[in-house]
Amino acid sequence: MRDETFMNIGQSPPGPLGKLVRIAALAAISAGLFALFWSTVDPVNNEFFNLYAGAKIGPHSLYDPHGFTQVARSLHARVEEARLYYTRMPYFAVLTKPLAWLEFPVALAIWRAT
Repeated sequence: MRDETFMNIGQSPPGPLGKLVRIAALAAISAGLFALFWSTVDPVNNEFFNLYAGAKIGPHSLYDPHGFTQVARSLHARVEEARLYYTRMPYFAVLTKPLAWLEFPVALAIWRAT
């Protein structure tokens, strides 16, 4: 006779309840990792900062690293020398200018959603 009252450690309950427990655990772990990494993201350490700073600065002094430093400091971000230059053609700064009218987190969320 099989005794199903005992389960091994780490084993989820059998049946639909077990599947639900595994899904809930996976969702909780994913949410925790997302919260951990999302809160530690520095604006200068992502690709969008380059586009956002270029749109803020405008096409006239687009390739001046001093302007990028000012934008990074306005975001209270750690400044990395490697990210303080514009990597696109000037027309791209004009096309992304509407994003510069928004706060950085809002602009980043819109950029990632599209």
